[in-house]
Amino acid sequence: MAALRKEVDDYFDKFHAESYFARQAEAEAVIKEEWAKKDFSRICFRDWDEEAGCYK
Repeated sequence: MAALRKEVDDYFDKFHAESYFARQAEAEAVIKEEWAKKDFSRICFRDWDEEAGCYK
């Protein structure tokens, strides 16, 4: 009975890991797709000069 339990546990662990990685890959693909659609042309990225209290 212990051998059967170990076999079932091993199968479940493998299934769980595979499904986790599949979901992660799916989510990553969606994020990359949506990120590519964003228009960052109107955003200005600059360094902040904290001492002067203004943008450089």
